[in-house]
Amino acid sequence: QANRSVYEKARGTPSLSGMGTTVVCALVRGGLAQYVHVGDSRIYLFRNNKLLQLTKDHSMVQEMVEQGALTEEEAQNHPRKNLITRAVGTEKQVAADVFSLTAEPGDCLLL
Repeated sequence: QANRSVYEKARGTPSLSGMGTTVVCALVRGGLAQYVHVGDSRIYLFRNNKLLQLTKDHSMVQEMVEQGALTEEEAQNHPRKNLITRAVGTEKQVAADVFSLTAEPGDCLLL
């Protein structure tokens, strides 16, 4: 529904043409953490004094890293590191990545 709202607003307003946004959200209930994301906004898990990135960016540079064309270090300074390949509202439909994990006492999610 959020994608449809942004998409229709952008299509109906010439000055907003091409508008889109990234999104992350999480729900923690009953010992289960469910989370979703689109774009390059991230979700991290802080557990046992360690920070772990849970999501992978929907970006051109991330795809290049996964294909072996760039190293993680090269990706950090790539001139197109912020070019995203998926966003809410830029297309009629968007695929969000949805995951879950078992929450442990003391866990903290950073969105």
